[in-house]
Amino acid sequence: MQENNRRRNPFLFAPVLLFPALLLLGIASFVFSEPLARNVGSFAAILIFLFVFGLPTVLFFCLRGGRWLSSCLLPVSGRGFLYSMGAAVLLIMQNIIFHSLAIEKFFDYRIYTVYGLSFEPAMDSFGSALLSFCAFALLPALLEGVLFRGIFMYEYRFGGVLLSVLLSSFLCAMTGMSVQLFPLHFLNGIVLCMTVFVTGNLPCSVFAHLTALTFSLFEEKYFMFLAEEQETRMFMIFILLGVWLPAVVFFSDSAEKILRKRGEREDKKPICVPKGVGATVFFDVVSAPMLWADVLCFSVFSVLHLFL
Repeated sequence: MQENNRRRNPFLFAPVLLFPALLLLGIASFVFSEPLARNVGSFAAILIFLFVFGLPTVLFFCLRGGRWLSSCLLPVSGRGFLYSMGAAVLLIMQNIIFHSLAIEKFFDYRIYTVYGLSFEPAMDSFGSALLSFCAFALLPALLEGVLFRGIFMYEYRFGGVLLSVLLSSFLCAMTGMSVQLFPLHFLNGIVLCMTVFVTGNLPCSVFAHLTALTFSLFEEKYFMFLAEEQETRMFMIFILLGVWLPAVVFFSDSAEKILRKRGEREDKKPICVPKGVGATVFFDVVSAPMLWADVLCFSVFSVLHLFL
């Protein structure tokens, strides 16, 4: 009887996959404490990102296969593509607003920080700019999309839509290795996860993320220069909020219309948590030991970054 009452926690695998990635990112952020310059930094970023995020992805495919692909590769409508464009605008505005409000006394446009690592991308030729694009925009968008918006959302599917979105975003935000940037990364993760859920298509989320990362790499510095000046700071924030708020309205309204049409077509419906089981599901999530190991690993390295 006691053996029959033992339940297997279904939410263990995702935090287990993330832990080595967090550990490697934390160690790399101290090994490469100085910004890696030019093309050497871009090649190093490609190798680090492939190893850190590619390894958990390959391990998942070896152990679980590719069944998750069917849950995030529904056909994309024109409205779904517009929705992904709206998500890209929303991400861009959120990034600029957050960075503008938290801007330091001097903004160094040469430094690009991602996953707690700093780089000085080369932009003085087409080849170097293309390499920087592949290293800091294309590769992170693809790797994050597959791991967090594909595999991890699939792993948390039995917790319902809300839990899968929040947990995937939470785990992704920890890879930023920054206490200050955690809220921004968490919010961006929610937008990207909702893009996958609403459109039913992972490439739409990857496209939105790729657009935002490309803008951040090549164009965001010009907005930061304007936000740094006292004469234009408030004006820039007012303009950015004026674009961000309509983007939020469009994002929310379009989600309702797309989901309604999908319901009318009787597309595959998301898994819903039965009534009375929500507390058990929540307990399974928070009681996963590796989830707390992930939080501890993130906390240690991010706090060390504040003082070292």
